Amino acid sequence: MSGASQPDRFARSLGLLHVTASGVAVIIGAGIFVLRKTQPELPRPFRIRGSIGWVPVVPVLGLVVVLVVSGQLERDASVLAGVLILAGAGVHWAHRWNQARGDRTRPQNS
Repeated sequence: MSGASQPDRFARSLGLLHVTASGVAVIIGAGIFVLRKTQPELPRPFRIRGSIGWVPVVPVLGLVVVLVVSGQLERDASVLAGVLILAGAGVHWAHRWNQARGDRTRPQNS
């Protein structure tokens, strides 16, 4: 058995979970800005009041809070969460690339 006690491992697991969820929240929040800027004509099922120009205030505040809180966590958990998020992004992009390649090689029905 490793040298870490059960409560220590549990605390590290919670820290990793928190950092990973925070990283995903940052990515989603950044996606809001990218879509609002690059595709403003997309239909939106709801709108939130409080935008300054094309910048929504609520997601900005959410990003700030997540980044501040994430900065308070252990470095090891942050690094591991970053690795997990990058690995997930790599799998996502490999899957998208494979699907796009499959669409080009699939015979067309006449």
